[in-house]
Amino acid sequence: MTADDVSYRRSVRNTIIVIAVMVTVIAAALFMSPLVNPLHEQFNSTTSVASPYGLSLNLRLNGTQLSVGDGERITAWLNSTSSQVASVAAADSWALGPQGLWTRICTNGWPLGVGYMAGYYTTDNYSLGSLVPVPMPVVGCPVQTGAPDYFLFQSRNSTAIVSLNGVLAKWNLTVTLDIGGPQLGLQHGSVYTAIAIDEWGDVAVAHFRVNR
Repeated sequence: MTADDVSYRRSVRNTIIVIAVMVTVIAAALFMSPLVNPLHEQFNSTTSVASPYGLSLNLRLNGTQLSVGDGERITAWLNSTSSQVASVAAADSWALGPQGLWTRICTNGWPLGVGYMAGYYTTDNYSLGSLVPVPMPVVGCPVQTGAPDYFLFQSRNSTAIVSLNGVLAKWNLTVTLDIGGPQLGLQHGSVYTAIAIDEWGDVAVAHFRVNR
């Protein structure tokens, strides 16, 4: 074997090694990029999740890109998707909570809550996150009535008639949480996940970033 043959074979071998390394790097990048590449993070200010009970769980943010010191408003509401009055039985199928969620104060059986987590989570992995504690106001609640057994949703809106110990009441099923600003500091350069959950097991998420 001549020196030229040895040199040629070495060149071919080195070329094959380089190509193999490049293929491996590209494959790893394609596999890992959805996990680590921030370009794959989606920031939508509104989202809606359909429920099999003829409801939709809706979540809205007042902004997805905040500056340090800005506040964020998280609003969630339940809406009937039926063209007729619909009776929905109460349930206790919370995906998280309701402990740790912001709900309506002094209201037993309120079926909806919101919160937020540090980090980027989706409806597939939100259970891996932890709700940031939100201080509840210290108030003296009156004697609590019983929780409703059913919700009589009005056609295509968020109003429901409930029965509390035989007394009918009208509930507007929406809840709002204000965070950031002077009350709760949000870390600059961080991503947060806002989450809305109802007692029928529905979960909606939206995301916002606090820019540097």
